[in-house]
Amino acid sequence: MKALPAEAVTLAQLLVGAVHDDGPGEVAALLTRLDTAELYALTVTLAAMVPTDRTVTELLAWNDVAPPLPFPRSEITDRSQRAFQLLRRLA
Repeated sequence: MKALPAEAVTLAQLLVGAVHDDGPGEVAALLTRLDTAELYALTVTLAAMVPTDRTVTELLAWNDVAPPLPFPRSEITDRSQRAFQLLRRLA
């Protein structure tokens, strides 16, 4: 897999800050100025930043909102592996 573009890492950091500390307006302002390629790069960068050894509940615990979990964790891992394999083929 190719290295993630530095711009995507910077955008990811900005988006994380907006989501955690700002609000929907700031998130929308950041996302709506991006083109499709930038959104794809941002999405992959954010996915790469997520620890895979944590549950969805653990990852979203900062938000104090219990996330809906439509499928078991093992299925999430399986989906993550399939998505990663797809990204490797596309790179």
